[in-house]
Amino acid sequence: MGNGDPVSCLYQGVVLHRRLRPVKHLFRYNVFSLFLDIDELGSLHKRLRLFSHNRFNLFSFWNKDHGPATGQELRPYVDHILQSGGMDLKDTKVFLLCYPRIMGYVFNPLAIYYVYDCDAKLRAVIYEVTNTFGERHSYLFSISWDDEQKKVIRHRCDKAFYVSPFISQQSSYDFRLMVPGTRLSVVICQSEYSQPVLNASFTATQDELSDRKLAVMFFKYPLMTAKIILAIHWQAFRLWRKGVTFLRHTVAPKQALTITTSHKDNAE
Repeated sequence: MGNGDPVSCLYQGVVLHRRLRPVKHLFRYNVFSLFLDIDELGSLHKRLRLFSHNRFNLFSFWNKDHGPATGQELRPYVDHILQSGGMDLKDTKVFLLCYPRIMGYVFNPLAIYYVYDCDAKLRAVIYEVTNTFGERHSYLFSISWDDEQKKVIRHRCDKAFYVSPFISQQSSYDFRLMVPGTRLSVVICQSEYSQPVLNASFTATQDELSDRKLAVMFFKYPLMTAKIILAIHWQAFRLWRKGVTFLRHTVAPKQALTITTSHKDNAE
């Protein structure tokens, strides 16, 4: 653990959403996420009593909760995405930041694949966005050697499919992340018609992935994943009550992947 080679672990922290317009709206929740080596899921299943892979447990990870939702192994799926983006990386390690199923349920609004090369340098990220209609879209970004050395890595792209009923399709994402280590930070600044509309973030600290820690997480964050989906609908209701225009669901694009090499200069 720490800031050396990445390992499967936990991250405990805070999710914060700050709506900037047309009304101000703020909420935050304490959560934890798993940071999993996707090639290690089978061994984690054997090592941990409270965690299972593709099987019910107190905590579990199911392949069908990610990627094409077919239940296929994630490694071929990620490799296909990287190849689609023209990235010929050898001997990569891929870690997925996501919520686990807790008592069989999970909803991941955002999961992130971190792709490392054979020297443990971050070379790509895939942001996997899922909406409450069960639709999913991924955004692939490459990371240069120079970017990897920066304190904060920034990526920008246009919004590709329907997520929130309170933000139009005419919007864009500005992703800002730190290379995971003892601390983790992911910030998404969303603009609508070129005007800042929403800042969302997850800031967290690293912890070991063990049965003891999982037991602590279960009682510290009881039924966390069920609360996440309830919180999404509760906050949507509050925005509607504040008079924010409700936008109807639009059909997701047939192409479930956006490939971009857009970077933003960063002096941080």
